Amino acid sequence: MAIIRATLGDYFDSDLYRTSSWLKTVSGCGCANHGKSRSVTSPLVWTNMLLIVPALSYLEKRCILSFSCLLISSIASMAYHRFAETDRLLLFDRVSAVCAFLVTAPRVLWGVGVFELLFSSLLIAMAFGFKTIQDKNYSVYHSLWHFFIFLGQIYLCIISDGSCFLKRNLL
Repeated sequence: MAIIRATLGDYFDSDLYRTSSWLKTVSGCGCANHGKSRSVTSPLVWTNMLLIVPALSYLEKRCILSFSCLLISSIASMAYHRFAETDRLLLFDRVSAVCAFLVTAPRVLWGVGVFELLFSSLLIAMAFGFKTIQDKNYSVYHSLWHFFIFLGQIYLCIISDGSCFLKRNLL
């Protein structure tokens, strides 16, 4: 966090940043967007589309449940951030995200080395780090949360041996 802040500190403090598309619809937290829609070009919306890449990778490996959960999670989060952030969409977003996590994360625990486990832990820690400080600049940090979830899912696809989960093509 300190490195990012030090590198981009002048930008974060500038009028250009405060008037950028990252902050046009949000004033402090995600709740400020209730009743408003965001453009597809908003980072909170388009960063969800990144998850389509690892979802398709799971499909190619015939991991149908991982593909389905990740694709549904991506669509739910994109819908939530795009269309007025309603409570109903928030519930759909959270439930689908938890399902995707529960289906894809266990592949780290079985059959990987120490390096893979440490690197996976680092990606998860960074994602949750951005998630915990998101109220400071919701659009920026929550978009970074999406990006690190994407990186984590790409990494899981790379270290996956193609057998999905316990030698079954389910997860």
